[in-house]
Amino acid sequence: MQIDGHFPHIQLSQVMEGSRVRVAGLTGDREFKRRLASFGIRTGTRLRLLQRLSPKQAVLGIGFGHVAVGEEMLGAIRVVPEDETGAMG
Repeated sequence: MQIDGHFPHIQLSQVMEGSRVRVAGLTGDREFKRRLASFGIRTGTRLRLLQRLSPKQAVLGIGFGHVAVGEEMLGAIRVVPEDETGAMG
C-alpha cells in the first residue's frame, strides 16, 4: 500500500507471521539503538517475522540467522513491506 508514492511505516509488532519487511527507522535512545544494531537490526536491514511466540514476542530472521525479540524491540522497529523479490511494495 502506497501513500503519495511512499510506503507507510508501521511497527514491527503489527506485522503478520511470515512477512518480509525492511527496517525504515528505529525509535529509542542511543543505547537502545546500539543494542538493536548488535542484533544486526539497522535502518535498511531486511527482516522476516519467522514466528510469533506470543503477542509480545517474536523470532526474526536476519540474514542467515535469527533472533528472539520482545515487546519493546517490536514496538521500536519501524518497517515497510517487501515483496518476494526484495522490492518494496
